[in-house]
Amino acid sequence: MKSYFLYAISDVVAAEAGLDRLLPIQRRPWILAANAGDPIAYFNVNEINLDFDGPGDPSGPGPMVQADISGRHYNEDQAVIALLGELQETVGGLVMNEAGEPV
Repeated sequence: MKSYFLYAISDVVAAEAGLDRLLPIQRRPWILAANAGDPIAYFNVNEINLDFDGPGDPSGPGPMVQADISGRHYNEDQAVIALLGELQETVGGLVMNEAGEPV
C-alpha cells in the first residue's frame, strides 16, 4: 500500500462534502474505483494530524485527507493525486506523498 495526503485542510465538513461530490458511491471511506469497479484508493478525513514532521511541514497538527492506494493499483498515483488536487481547490492544504514531499 502507498499513501498520499492533503495536509492542513481548512474545514473537515467541507472536505467530506467535497469527497461526497467527487466520490458519491460510498463514504467513510470514500472509494475511487477503477473502470472494472475494484478500488484504486480509499480516502479518509482525519480531524487531527499528530505525526507529520517532514519537509514542508504545513504547521503540524491539523485536519487532513489520507488516500491509501490499493496494492493492485499501486502505480495509479496520478488518479489519486488528481482527485486530491480537485479537493484542494475547495479546502486548501498541501498535497504530499508519504515521504513528506509536495507533489
